[in-house]
Amino acid sequence: CEIAEVQGDDPAEGGAILADAAARDLLAREVAEALAFLVERCGDLASGGAASEEYGPKVQESLAEVENLRDLMSQLEGLLSARRTQRLVLLASSKRYLERTAQRVEI
Repeated sequence: CEIAEVQGDDPAEGGAILADAAARDLLAREVAEALAFLVERCGDLASGGAASEEYGPKVQESLAEVENLRDLMSQLEGLLSARRTQRLVLLASSKRYLERTAQRVEI
């Protein structure tokens, strides 16, 4: 998984970022800010202007790349705020929640 590459060699270290509420909140804010920037950048590139006249086809190539990054960032934002992610974080960080969930599965 590519996430393990970003977090380091030890996959167990990766959960620490999501388990820490402050770090998770900071990550979510940074992703939202990056997404807002990419949305604005797509609008700038799509509207053309002087840049499109100066750079021609390269701007269209750049627009496609920025749109791709925007879409990926949007997916990341969705994953970070998804209910499933919240449950996984709870399972990893709360022994009590893990035990309750295991009891429900056993029933």
